[in-house]
Amino acid sequence: MPERWIDAVSAVLGGVPARCWCVTLARRPERWAAFRDGCPIAESVEKFDAVDGATCTVPSVSSIPAGAWGCLQSHLAILRKAMLHGLHRDGGIVVAFEDDAVFAPDFRERSLDLISRCPGGWDMIYLGGQHTHGSERHPRRVADGIVQAYSVNRTHAFVVRGAAIAAAYVHLADLGLIAATPHRHVDHRLEELHRSGRLAVYAPERWLVGQREGSSDVTMSRRKDAERWWHPDVVLG
Repeated sequence: MPERWIDAVSAVLGGVPARCWCVTLARRPERWAAFRDGCPIAESVEKFDAVDGATCTVPSVSSIPAGAWGCLQSHLAILRKAMLHGLHRDGGIVVAFEDDAVFAPDFRERSLDLISRCPGGWDMIYLGGQHTHGSERHPRRVADGIVQAYSVNRTHAFVVRGAAIAAAYVHLADLGLIAATPHRHVDHRLEELHRSGRLAVYAPERWLVGQREGSSDVTMSRRKDAERWWHPDVVLG
């Protein structure tokens, strides 16, 4: 098995091209340091400079906070870079983390097992997140420890593959959709794509990545949240 986690991921998927990036603000080096210190796959994760909401202007079509606009633009930039590397072709993958990600102790082994056993037609795998819209449809167990998701919130840890990279980019960059629902953040916009049924989205029954305690650079709030995992308490369909 390859030493680097991202190479092992590539190997279990048949040797497809794969990159792993973590979004972090240049002005917050302590967050990048904390991420690296707690990351069991640090050798695989490349630093990706976030778009700083404090220095950009939110267009009139959107009503989200500047930090949330920066977060949206950061994820668009990751998807765009993935396409520049050709990862949207031939089943290539991009793994995206945010710098407040905190990992389960057995993350390396469980994540490789999850990715290797997901149904072959998957488009996105959420390693951490929050299932939403449970009143409409519950996550559905498809294999031991694996669910097909209906709508997943949060963007601190996910994998996206092949043509879904381009589909997510086009959806997130659509100014018409942004103008129609100007209050929605990037994770809510990805939820729209999930619920449309255009992508096959999967997740572990128990999350592999949570969010570290601290304040949010997205909402630019001084409130300090506790570490959060959002393990689902819904009935699996």
